[in-house]
Amino acid sequence: MPVPRPLARLLGTGAVAGWPEPGCPCASCALAAADPRAPWDVRVGAARLPDPALGVGEHAVVDGVCVRRTAPGAWEAGPLDGPRLLLVTAPGPVPAPAGPYALVLLGDADPAALAWLRRCGAVGPATDVVAVGLSHRHRPDQLPRELAAVGVRAVPDGHALDLVGQPSRPLTPRRTLVLGGARSGKSAVAEGLLAAEPEVTYVATAPGRPDDPEWDARVQLHRQRRPAHWRTLETRDLVPLLAAEGPPLLVDCLALWLTTVLDECRAWDDPRAALPAVRERQEALVAAWRGTRRRAVAVSNEVGSGVVPATPSGRLFRDELGRLNAAIAAQSEQALLVVAGRVACL
Repeated sequence: MPVPRPLARLLGTGAVAGWPEPGCPCASCALAAADPRAPWDVRVGAARLPDPALGVGEHAVVDGVCVRRTAPGAWEAGPLDGPRLLLVTAPGPVPAPAGPYALVLLGDADPAALAWLRRCGAVGPATDVVAVGLSHRHRPDQLPRELAAVGVRAVPDGHALDLVGQPSRPLTPRRTLVLGGARSGKSAVAEGLLAAEPEVTYVATAPGRPDDPEWDARVQLHRQRRPAHWRTLETRDLVPLLAAEGPPLLVDCLALWLTTVLDECRAWDDPRAALPAVRERQEALVAAWRGTRRRAVAVSNEVGSGVVPATPSGRLFRDELGRLNAAIAAQSEQALLVVAGRVACL
């Protein structure tokens, strides 16, 4: 007689109040409730392991499943002699595990919690990470893209998760270009794509401006909102970084990189003579982007939109950045356009 496979049935995948939350007027809840034929599910109740995983004491055994609280907001469960799963309902450290869990249920798809779980070894390449406790912090129309970016999947209420099988995981784009205008939210979107990574190298291409305190204040705000475990490099030398092995790269931004190239090639003074050197630098960057083995996210300004700059230098910058953006997008698995904080996948 075959041995039953260990399963974890999710009785509810929404937050405690559900999603959409009854009576909530926010756009997320309104969108989730508006059309029953929409491709997303109404998620009810609080995410639960097989009863009574939530609300138990320090340790319990129910129907051959051992459940124990490992930290505030974290429960471990699984057959007494089989694979283990971890439910995380609040951010914060969990005790270092003996090895990766077979399954992690991640409360509200929290990328900061997932980054910690990856750093401490609780989540490995074979770990199935499933979002639970989903709330109107998300938009239902953006949820699949958001989850795929951090390697998490969503399942409907009542779904039984197999602790032994190897489910198909979302395909995470390796190279992404994030475009947007000034104050569109493009940098925040790019940072969110890598928020669940255990390590990130943030490449700041802005040159220093020691005589500009307002610019320095902007740079400091950017630094403060980034996770403390990210490493920051201030450089415009992108080609060697893309060629090297290492953690994911976030390059912010290509427009400032191009400004430096135009300066160094003296393109503002004599564009006709300088353009061959400028194009050579652009082609080298595009080739490095195409050949990189690292996960990489690049931010750039979307320029033009029908407005013709009034000066030759403005037209030069617009033309060359538009050319560079198109070349990088052509070598990217994903290109996103951010407008007023909203993301369109191109």
